[in-house]
Formats: sequence, structure tokens, C-alpha cells
Amino acid sequence: MNRKKHALAWMVVTVLAAVALVVWLGPSGPLHRMQPAPRTPFAPLPPGVTPTLVSDQDLVERAQELDGQWVTFQGEALGDLMMRGESAWLNVGGAGYAIGVLMPRAEAVKVKILGNYRFNGDTVRVFGVFHRADPAQGGDLDIVASSLEVVKPGEPRPDPRAGNRVYAAAGLSLLALALFLAAHLVRRRSEGGEGHLGNAGH
Repeated sequence: MNRKKHALAWMVVTVLAAVALVVWLGPSGPLHRMQPAPRTPFAPLPPGVTPTLVSDQDLVERAQELDGQWVTFQGEALGDLMMRGESAWLNVGGAGYAIGVLMPRAEAVKVKILGNYRFNGDTVRVFGVFHRADPAQGGDLDIVASSLEVVKPGEPRPDPRAGNRVYAAAGLSLLALALFLAAHLVRRRSEGGEGHLGNAGH
């Protein structure tokens, strides 16, 4: 009889422990409350903050000074627009460097033309926080932008081959003219030489 009571007591203890564990780990338990809510990196510009207008050279040469600051950066949209869920990566080129910019997908779709060998990309202006070594992106130098403006639409680049064809046609025309003049000059000299020799014989 004692053995049955002992087994029953262990069963009750086991059930109570299982119930306590479910309550502890359940939706309203402490572990759940300790987990932080998902954080978006695209925080809006804080009130009263004016972003620092910077160039690509500033971001590279003054990276430590500007790290963590709100900045305004303008340049050409280059390469490919890489969409990742609700985020997007865009390279924005300045005078000498291209800066990686992470932004909301809704802002990235404003870009219509990306720079390559055929097109000058849209000129864009981004507003965001500059990171000298963004820990969320593997330590890369970047801007996490909250917004983007298209300052000037992109356009096709002049076809260099068209200019080459014009130069080639002009060169061939000049060569043909030179050959014509040379042949004409040789013919005149030849005719003039024969006449002179004939007069000298008399």
C-alpha cells in the first residue's frame, strides 16, 4: 500500500512540475516578456536634429568623427538595387567613392535608373545614420537611411561608338582628299615637265 502511495505522490509531483514549466514558458511567462520586440533600423529623423551635409570623401576621411551621426549624402545611384524583404541596398557614388546605403524598400523603389556603362543613374539624396563599421552589417561602412529623394532623373550616356564613326568618316574623307590632291599635283608636274623638255630641245 505504501508503494502505491509513493508512486501516486511522484506522479502528482511530476504533473505539477510539468504544469509549472508550461506556465513559465508560456506566452505570458517571464521568458517571453524578457524577449525584446523586433527593432527596425530605419528610425525617423529625431526632432530638432539637422543632418550634416557630407561628401563621399568626408565619409571616408572623417569616418571616426562622423560615426553615428545623422547625415545627408547625395550622389549617383549605381549598379544593382538589391531587395531584401522590406529592406534594400543601394550603392550611391560620389566623386571618388561609392557608399553602401541600406534603406526601406518603399524608399528604394523611387529609383528608376541605375548607373552603368549605358546610363547615368538617378541623382539621389539620402538622409540617415552613418556607420564607420556597422556591426549589424558585418562591420561595413554604410549609411542606414530613413528616406531618399530623387534629385535628378538618370539619362542614357552618349554612345562613344557614334563619335568614333564620325571621326572615322572624317578621317577617311581627309585621306581621300589628300590622295586626290596628290594625284592631281603629280599629274600637273608630269605635264609641265614634258613641255619644258620639249622647249629646251629647240
